[in-house]
Amino acid sequence: RRTRAALVEDRGLEPGPMLRDLQRAILSQDPALDPPAAPPTTLPVPAGDLIGRERELAELRDLLGRREVRLLTLTGPGGAGKTRLALELAWRVRLAFPDGVHFVELAQIAEEAQLVQALARRLGIKERRGKALGDAVSEALRDKRIVLVLDRFEIGPAETVLDAALRQG
Repeated sequence: RRTRAALVEDRGLEPGPMLRDLQRAILSQDPALDPPAAPPTTLPVPAGDLIGRERELAELRDLLGRREVRLLTLTGPGGAGKTRLALELAWRVRLAFPDGVHFVELAQIAEEAQLVQALARRLGIKERRGKALGDAVSEALRDKRIVLVLDRFEIGPAETVLDAALRQG
C-alpha cells in the first residue's frame, strides 16, 4: 500500500488492473498464489556436488524433455559415475515431471517378476485380486509424466525386459 501511494504521489502512476488484482489476492491470502506442491520423489540425496558433467547433463536433459523418449539408458564401465549422473539429472528435472521422480535399486533383480515387484513396491502399488501386478503397474504408469531411475539394470536389453514386465510390448 505504501509503495502504491508513493508511486501515485511521486510519479503520478496508478496501478493497472493486473497489479490491483494481485494486491487483492495477496491481501486476501488467495490459495492460488501458493507455489505448487513438489512432485513426489524417492531420490536419494547425493553426498556432494557433481563436478564437470554439465555437457552430459545438458544432452541428457534435452533427451529427457522429448515426448518421444520413453527410455534413456546410461551405459559404461562400473565406477564411471552412471548412477551419480542419473541422480543429478533426476534432481534437476524433477519439477518438470508432476507425477514424480523415483529411484529403484535393481542390483538383486534376476527375473521379470522381481522387476515388477520392485517397481510396485517403490511406487506404492498394491496387488489387487484378479489383476496381475504387472498390469497394475502398467496401468498406474500409463498416463503419467514420471521418471524412474532404474539403477543397476543388468538383466538383459532394458527395452525388452521393461516392456515385457509392464506388458506394453
